[in-house]
Amino acid sequence: MYETLAKSNLHAILHAAGKGPAKQGFAENNTAFESWSVFKAEFLHTYSFPTLKQLASHRLRNHQQCHDEPVIEYYTDVMKLCKIIDYNMTDVSKLDHLYHGLKLSLMKDVLRRAPTMPSEF
Repeated sequence: MYETLAKSNLHAILHAAGKGPAKQGFAENNTAFESWSVFKAEFLHTYSFPTLKQLASHRLRNHQQCHDEPVIEYYTDVMKLCKIIDYNMTDVSKLDHLYHGLKLSLMKDVLRRAPTMPSEF
């Protein structure tokens, strides 16, 4: 069960950190958000910069796991980039991105396990 975030709480957050259009947009919006994650997703969708998504997309396309980079670090980085590009990206797309830059030495083990969700990677 989600606890509805009080508009006054969100207003306080935006008052402390928000400026310009974000703060004004929230002041004009009477929507009650069900949770922090819903608020965050809506906020990022509304106020994210196209350049940020383009940079994240470029980085994701070119990202290769370094020879000394732990798998968990690689996984976390790829998942963050996927969220920036498309918060609702499908698991299939996320897996494709994870496979794309994975070290060849780990590919055999991952393919053997045949993950169907990113969390199984």
